[in-house]
Amino acid sequence: MHPDDLSAGFYIEQYDKTQITVKDQVFTCPIILGVSNIISPWSIRSNEFINTAFIKAIQTQKPQIVILGTGQQQIFPPASDMQKLIKLQINLEIMNTGAACRTFNVIQAEGRNILAGLVI
Repeated sequence: MHPDDLSAGFYIEQYDKTQITVKDQVFTCPIILGVSNIISPWSIRSNEFINTAFIKAIQTQKPQIVILGTGQQQIFPPASDMQKLIKLQINLEIMNTGAACRTFNVIQAEGRNILAGLVI
């Protein structure tokens, strides 16, 4: 997808297993990306993706769609972490980071409010 196809806001220009580029800014650490904000670095430990920073970003932005890119492989968070989101009535789509980057751009181009936690 070409950046000219995207509406105003952040979009992912490039990603690989070592970095993500968002509007000419290179990130080499996990980030939380919304259509108009970036939280970097996103401090996570091991597979503890659903932490206070992630939940706070969701509650602040109130996205229609929340996706989690878990690195090179799709890794499901522990059930106890998923319960936190269920209690808040938040649906989470989990995928590898490459798929999450592509999905973010498509949904953002549709003008929808999306939030992505992206692990490198």
